[in-house]
Amino acid sequence: MHTLHRKTDPIGIQAIMPNNSTIRSTHTSHLPFQHLPLSATKCHEMPQLRDPLCSISQICDHNYTAIFTKTNMKVYADKEIHQQLSNIQATPVLQGYRDESRLWRIPLQPPPHQINSVYHQQNKTDLAKFLHATAGSPVSSTWITAIKKGYYATWPGLTAELISKHLPKSEATLKGHLDQQQTNIRSTRRSTRPPDIAIEPPPTATDFTSDDPHHVYLTIYNCHGEIATDQTGAFPVKSSNGNQYLMVLYAYDPNAILVEPLKSRKGAELLRAYKKLTTRLISRGFRPKLQRLDNEASLDMKRHMKLQDIDFQLVPPHSHRRNAAERSIRTYKNHFIAMLCSTDKAFPMHHWDKLLPQSEITLNLQRASRINPRLSAWAQLEGIFDFNRTPMAPPGTKVLVYETPAQRRTWAAHGQTGFYVGPALEHYRCYRCILDSTQASRIAATVEFFPTKYRMPSLSSRAIAMDAATELTHALQHPQPAGPLHVTEPNLQALRQLADIFQQSTQETPVPPPRVAAPTPTPATTPRVAPPIATIPATPPRVVPVQPTQMSTTTPAPSTPTRAPRPQPNIVTPLRSNRTFAQ
Repeated sequence: MHTLHRKTDPIGIQAIMPNNSTIRSTHTSHLPFQHLPLSATKCHEMPQLRDPLCSISQICDHNYTAIFTKTNMKVYADKEIHQQLSNIQATPVLQGYRDESRLWRIPLQPPPHQINSVYHQQNKTDLAKFLHATAGSPVSSTWITAIKKGYYATWPGLTAELISKHLPKSEATLKGHLDQQQTNIRSTRRSTRPPDIAIEPPPTATDFTSDDPHHVYLTIYNCHGEIATDQTGAFPVKSSNGNQYLMVLYAYDPNAILVEPLKSRKGAELLRAYKKLTTRLISRGFRPKLQRLDNEASLDMKRHMKLQDIDFQLVPPHSHRRNAAERSIRTYKNHFIAMLCSTDKAFPMHHWDKLLPQSEITLNLQRASRINPRLSAWAQLEGIFDFNRTPMAPPGTKVLVYETPAQRRTWAAHGQTGFYVGPALEHYRCYRCILDSTQASRIAATVEFFPTKYRMPSLSSRAIAMDAATELTHALQHPQPAGPLHVTEPNLQALRQLADIFQQSTQETPVPPPRVAAPTPTPATTPRVAPPIATIPATPPRVVPVQPTQMSTTTPAPSTPTRAPRPQPNIVTPLRSNRTFAQ
């Protein structure tokens, strides 16, 4: 917490907590609000509270007006409030936002927006929420399992520990994956089985012999090369490209789910989408051999499958569960609904088909390949997804797209507003956005994000250095193959020594230096005049500037490098009640 003029509170004010306990202030200080007078920023610090509470009444007593809305709050000077009420642009002296706890928070230092550094977060909770929304708001347990398998090795700062400890419950995840609770989980009926009857364990494979008349012979069905397709129902909103349906293809070998938008469910449109999906599989080395589909297959599609030497089977009438694409449709729809619930409220829903590429990537990154379980389904088809090369952000986030001097006119704005819809897979570190002015897609390299549901502040240089040292130490102590990078033995030894230095600098605790006393002269001899020896205190003394004409006879003891405390979020919470914590 960054405060000014911190002093000990001689009296101390008391505050009553919600559990009827009483706490007392220990220090007085001033909040670093540069546009307010010093008397309006006085506050009392209480060790039991993590964030300082700001008294709005104290600020309003100094000729300021506070305006609270559903999502934010702003404080104006009285001479400027009339301009704001008259729809004239006025600059607020303070502004904040409303978080999930329904409290208004004011950043002590306004966080600058980062360009092309969307994963630099202020704390671990913000980083976990940002990456979770970028991944499509998946279920935490499924996501943690995929992270432990190494499918997200290139995502910066993403670990299973980060998600399990710092990811709060997501409303978008529940809206997409919430199901009805199963029955008979906590049954209240009493058991009718007598307690003295022992249940025999099931027989194992060694209990069966060749002479056993009840021997069972199994035949393993080979599913290699099998695919299944099906169509979804109509989407509530027709896209700007005329799409309203989806064809979902499930490939057994890579365990991947692919989608293609449809304008209608007619035979020609289904055949076009089917050719595009199968061509994509064949180009990746997965030629379909067996096709399972519903009875809606047209004659043109059957003729095409025979020409491609693809055997097909229609499911029995009124038994669609025999088609594996039915379960894939449910999985994909849950994932896509969760993504739509995490978009900005102003996102134009008629651009929903622009979000399909990122939904495919994030869904298949969670699924393990059947050919090589160490790879995800996306890595089996397209290779390792490098987040640093192709960064992503939460879909549907409001952005400001930079326009080069060749694109804009003289005296024109340097950027246009729009929404982020997905990564540009064929461009290096670029984003695909939809502009509000043209409603067209634009690939941009410089984008500034303005999220409304996720915070994107930057880290301080000290926090970045400490996090880099911690991550480097963990990476060297727990190596994982994340790419084709090979480190030679001399370089590896040097990196290990560097990791030891980082670990010592972040884990060592300061040891008080011993007190050195002056030597005692012997009574039998005349004491010799020795130069004075300074007494080293247990703690380093405060360094005071010395005038050029003075000389210092003491030298502070060298201090052992200590680990800096982890910075807490610099936020204050306005308190709107009669009980104030700041005078």
